[in-house]
Amino acid sequence: MQYFVACGISISVPMTPDEVNHCVAACQQGDREAFSLLVLAFQQKIYGLCWQYLRDQPAAMDAAADVFCKAYAAMDRFDPSRPFASWILTIATRHLLQIRRTGRRRGIP
Repeated sequence: MQYFVACGISISVPMTPDEVNHCVAACQQGDREAFSLLVLAFQQKIYGLCWQYLRDQPAAMDAAADVFCKAYAAMDRFDPSRPFASWILTIATRHLLQIRRTGRRRGIP
């Protein structure tokens, strides 16, 4: 387990639900470092989903980066009464379905 200090608290990765909620609240107030911690906490799960769907490492890395960009842009619309993990996984799933619809996978017909 890794520990980071940010947002005024010590953060463990994987994060506890309270740590996730604290980082989300800080991020919604404009704290970029808090979002970096959320990326650290969820990057393996998001990348794993992208790789499982795309089966191509560069495409999965690009898709995961896109998911975090979309999440950051939509952070002001996140409802803190709902789980952050479900929200970001929904963004990832919708992004991957969009890739399927548009055929945006590298080297895959």
